[in-house]
Amino acid sequence: MKSFIRTKIINGIEYEYEITPYYDPKTKNTKQRSKYLGKKVGDKTIKVREKKPKDVLNYGELLPLIKILDSYKIEEFLKSELDLSRARQIIVLSVCKTLSSLSLSDTQIWYESSYLNNEYGKLALSSQTISRLLSDIGKSKLGEKLSAHLIKLLKSKRTLYYDLTSISSYSELISLLEWGYCRDVKDLPQVNFSAIVDKDDGIPIAYELYPGSLRDVSTLCNTLKRLKKNKFEEISLILDRGFYSNPNLLELCGSESQFIIAVPERYKAIKELTNDIAGEIGKIANGVLFEDEVIFIKEVIINTGGKALKGYAYYNAKRAEKEKDTFYKRLLRIKSRIEKILVDEKFETTVSEQAGNLRIYFNVTTQEDKVKVRINESLVEERIKKQGIFYLAYNGNFDGLECLSLYKSKQLIEMSFDILKNDLGITTPYVHSNEALKGLMLIGLISLLLRMRILKILKDAKMNEDFSFERVILELSKLKAIRYDNGEIMFNERTKKQNILLKLFDAVPKL
Repeated sequence: MKSFIRTKIINGIEYEYEITPYYDPKTKNTKQRSKYLGKKVGDKTIKVREKKPKDVLNYGELLPLIKILDSYKIEEFLKSELDLSRARQIIVLSVCKTLSSLSLSDTQIWYESSYLNNEYGKLALSSQTISRLLSDIGKSKLGEKLSAHLIKLLKSKRTLYYDLTSISSYSELISLLEWGYCRDVKDLPQVNFSAIVDKDDGIPIAYELYPGSLRDVSTLCNTLKRLKKNKFEEISLILDRGFYSNPNLLELCGSESQFIIAVPERYKAIKELTNDIAGEIGKIANGVLFEDEVIFIKEVIINTGGKALKGYAYYNAKRAEKEKDTFYKRLLRIKSRIEKILVDEKFETTVSEQAGNLRIYFNVTTQEDKVKVRINESLVEERIKKQGIFYLAYNGNFDGLECLSLYKSKQLIEMSFDILKNDLGITTPYVHSNEALKGLMLIGLISLLLRMRILKILKDAKMNEDFSFERVILELSKLKAIRYDNGEIMFNERTKKQNILLKLFDAVPKL
């Protein structure tokens, strides 16, 4: 096979290579050998001093992240608030946390093999430096200012998801750590962490830390004041049932915000409402198609004592049948276990332990050594007719489908907490002061923004089934930058798949 000359343009300079095709008997494919000829100057090819590779730098996986940081002007914001070195330290820590499961103390090792090292140069990233940085961030109002910056960049009319989670820690030096309602499985003191996630961009825009003993109902007022302070107008808040309380409802209505909130079943008024509508909500006149499922919707007024709200009752027959089947199986399994219990002095205690919270459905009697169990049919029927029914209350102008669709998409904020605590490892942090914890949460917020924006772009492009965040990073990580001893940088050629991904994120490099 004949050789031919190929010209490559690298950093605006033309270089020529002799390409020799050859047949590889192992793969049974034609491959090519490349021989460097020199730099093209006019009509001549001048062979410059042979350069030797010095470093291979991780490059491709940074491209979408840098693009997202630029689009939200994160580095520009940090430079306006901090000196250049500290602004870049925060960027490096955030990007490292986004791409790896390394602890922050290992960031220096990661940075040395990253293309950011070529752009930023030498940075102090020792454990002591990072600890001081986190503490200084926590003492400042940088987190609050970053939220204000993001809010200002977004349009005023937004749909926002608000929720609260717990972050546990072993540290005995963080005064925010308190015992309270634990959302984690860990039996540890905790800090409550609230977040606001923007629906359209799919990113977190604000966060706040609260003492662990503070109840959910105490945090909403601060959030509404913060949004109002930042002139975030015409918002629609989507809230889970944990925030449903009379004080919160009065606060929400007083703020003139639009909102959608799930209604818990514990209220007597809800139980009575369910009894009233159970027989008619399943009529076909109330039926609609939602995500290829039949859902029945009925307008209702929800009055749990503090404020009468407009709302919708929803009935999903498929879900009701599934719940009914599960409920019947539990009853029958418990009945079988109770019938086998020995009649002794601990009999009643053992029955209660076996039945658990379903004890009220069983009438249990004994005659000599025999146990007779009867299931209370009337109570079962009462429960069955309530299954598959749930309620959303709202303030504003929402139809039934819009309410349901917005509430169902609250998985966005659930996902954000999952990413923050599991993928990014912001949990049981070994930081030793309130300030350092607040600084760590700022790093977590930027990392979370990067991950969630990538996931949102993939979802909007309907590519999320083919590409997870990890697969995107894995594919782009094959794109390397080679740094030579003369300072020159060369990049390996991009594959078709890499080009598709980089175009999706508007991150094709201009080399």
